[in-house]
Amino acid sequence: MNSVEIFNKAIKKYGSKNQLIKTIEELSELQRALCRNISGADIPDSDIENLFEEIADVEIMLAQCKIMFKCDSKVERWKNLKISRLEERIKDTQNMNCPYSEVLRLSAAVYTDCNDCPISECRCAEVKEEFEKEREQNV
Repeated sequence: MNSVEIFNKAIKKYGSKNQLIKTIEELSELQRALCRNISGADIPDSDIENLFEEIADVEIMLAQCKIMFKCDSKVERWKNLKISRLEERIKDTQNMNCPYSEVLRLSAAVYTDCNDCPISECRCAEVKEEFEKEREQNV
């Protein structure tokens, strides 16, 4: 049996509701494992292994969620969009130091201009246009 067949059998055996609850539990366990590993101090190998295990558990449960919601292609599309946005944000922060552009991108606020911006290379107006186009496409 391949993984998709196994996931389908698990959903059928345990039910969608139980698998959603299990997904929430696994996400919570991953959160705890991440918190244990965030300190930056010497982390025991057992905690690191536990982190890897919890990531695997979450990936398995998310794969089942995609089956239950029949949303694999939509999730893939959203992932690609988010990765593209991340790439743009990385470029933006490398090319400019305007503190307002990221706030503008992250908020739904609409600013008419950026005349008060103290940064001479400010691209807030461009970022606003990009943000509005993205928002229109996702509505």
